[in-house]
Amino acid sequence: MPGLFVGRVTKHHSVAGPIPQLVFHVRVENLQPFRVWFVPPLCQLSSRQRTDFLTAAPFLGHAWVESANSGFMLDAAERKGASEATWRFALAIDHAMLSALEKARAGGDLILGLFVNLVGFELMEDGTMRPTAGWVADESDHGSGILPYRIAQSDWNQMKRDLGFDWWAIVRRLGKVVGVAGQFRAVWSAIRSFLGS
Repeated sequence: MPGLFVGRVTKHHSVAGPIPQLVFHVRVENLQPFRVWFVPPLCQLSSRQRTDFLTAAPFLGHAWVESANSGFMLDAAERKGASEATWRFALAIDHAMLSALEKARAGGDLILGLFVNLVGFELMEDGTMRPTAGWVADESDHGSGILPYRIAQSDWNQMKRDLGFDWWAIVRRLGKVVGVAGQFRAVWSAIRSFLGS
């Protein structure tokens, strides 16, 4: 039910590796008077040119829950602290996703909207369980299921370098300059430059 679970995106970080990832930390709080257990939730991401979120926005993909500091059990609202948890959602970044994010960013800050779906059970005082479903509402607007988050342009550019995507842009630029015949040489040159050889 809307407004019964609220939260916000507190920070993000990048993870380099075979599958580069952008990880979002989402703080979630249970406002209900009873405990709730959730199936591991799923997060949908959309891009925004504005922060008002009143208009439809392009769907980017799903971010899968990576970890939860307190599992997926949230205690009753009166037990402050136990009724809160931080969940981390990982978005895999490949070249197609990078292109979609760059298009959404349009040369400025990257503005995203996260929608966290919830399915689980309310644990009643008599020991019974009651199915429940909903979403994490923005804590500043309990009626909105969109959690807005902005990544500054400078942070985004640094993240791309950390994930190893920066050299790919160089390869594409060089390929356009030297033409099709010289693209292989451009790729090899860019790779050697990127590896520092």
